[in-house]
Amino acid sequence: IILFVIKLLKIETNFIIIFFIFFVILSQIQNNFKIDEYYNHFPTVLNIYEKGLIKTINSDSYKAANTPLPYLLSLIPFKVSGFSPDIKSLRLINSLIALLSLIVIYFLIKDIDQKFSALYLVFFYPYFLKPAFTYYMAIYGLLFFFITILLIKNQNESRLKWFWIGLSVAAAVLSQQFYLILIPSVLIYILYYYDNNIKKIALTGLIFLIPSLSLTLPIFILWNGLTHPNYSLHQVKPDFSNLTSILLVSGGILIFYFASIVKYLDKKIYLIFFNNIIFPKRVFLP
Repeated sequence: IILFVIKLLKIETNFIIIFFIFFVILSQIQNNFKIDEYYNHFPTVLNIYEKGLIKTINSDSYKAANTPLPYLLSLIPFKVSGFSPDIKSLRLINSLIALLSLIVIYFLIKDIDQKFSALYLVFFYPYFLKPAFTYYMAIYGLLFFFITILLIKNQNESRLKWFWIGLSVAAAVLSQQFYLILIPSVLIYILYYYDNNIKKIALTGLIFLIPSLSLTLPIFILWNGLTHPNYSLHQVKPDFSNLTSILLVSGGILIFYFASIVKYLDKKIYLIFFNNIIFPKRVFLP
């Protein structure tokens, strides 16, 4: 897989590959648990492996604030092989998910000049770097986020495209709850994409919403909120600081795209964005 990626991304990304291999080795020789690995993610994945998903999410055995899809995906190799999960193997699976994310990112940015700079920025983005080499769950939501953007970017006019986008958004939400922001974002994009064609807007929106809502709502109804009842402290509530946090994370994820177009931006754009960044921070300090 590593050799395939080197060939795919060509020589300018060899530095990324070297960094990637280096951090994989570090994750495998590190015997100590990270705090969230020890208290949250590893106990939860073991409980799902031993007791099953339904029993775990309905009990105190679910010890994490995030949604359960990452645990299910990371358990597939163990269910197939019959081996019990251990922390080093789980970290390695996360690294493979991170590698897959880099491949998706490559197809997103393959037409821009500064591929290396863009990949470099993503690689050292905190929501990528740490979960890629520890058993933290953020890397799964990030993968499905990038897949969603790749599907939207695809010029295919088939209505089935929007069903796949809905599935990808659902997978992102079932990996990390703040990706709920993608649902209204995609709907706004559909409004923009089809302009004043009400029939196409309604049909496309319905095709998108069927998988994105039908797959995500059941667990939130079961939990009576966006997190397991044990983690009501992490519950999302209407508050301006939650909005700015989501926008900050989304902006961090898309910084590679900004880096690719920065030379084309007008000075007025910088001024507008600088004002939008500073004003909420000054007024809505924690």
